[in-house]
Amino acid sequence: MTEKFIRAKQFVPNIHIIWCNSYGHILPDQSQPEGDYEDNVSNQEIMEQVREYRNNLLTSSDWTQLPDVNLTPEQINAWRQYRQSLRDFPDSIDVDNWTGPYWPIPPM
Repeated sequence: MTEKFIRAKQFVPNIHIIWCNSYGHILPDQSQPEGDYEDNVSNQEIMEQVREYRNNLLTSSDWTQLPDVNLTPEQINAWRQYRQSLRDFPDSIDVDNWTGPYWPIPPM
């Protein structure tokens, strides 16, 4: 009997797949193992999680765009660019191969 593996889709800190054994332990060799596998969640479910996480990051930075915020114009622009990167992030994910970049880093 061949062992069954889990293809765990992760989205933090970047978009990738982690191979686990049937007990959920991460395999030391991350090349695709021989045998049957199952996904821990569907692509649609994980993209919903990505968008929810992204929306939380956007919400937590809403204050940077308020008219009375105590930031320089350069800082406001840096936050604006970061927030646009967050909005664009889901489109950068290759769902077929489940790869993607690291999440944008907020300005200091």
